[in-house]
Amino acid sequence: MHQYPDKELGINMTGHSLGTALVMLSAYDIGEMGVNVMEDSQVALVKVFSFSGLRVRIVRFKVQVEKLGVNVHDTMSKVLGILFNEHVPGLIHRLA
Repeated sequence: MHQYPDKELGINMTGHSLGTALVMLSAYDIGEMGVNVMEDSQVALVKVFSFSGLRVRIVRFKVQVEKLGVNVHDTMSKVLGILFNEHVPGLIHRLA
């Protein structure tokens, strides 16, 4: 980002399956830590392109991720949601 201060920059990340989890955590961390903000306060957009990622089970993190946007057309993210979703009591989540 420092090499191209006059360009509009972005950070694109992609992941498949378990790689999606790493990409989501990394992208969220970049945004929270402000690594994508340059000295002149210009912000590089962080975009995640995920494929066949599993659902986020940590409720607080899930809420934050859903605020940023979720690919509702990815069928893999719905598979485990049939048995373990946000409507299942917390005790069952801890046992699973």
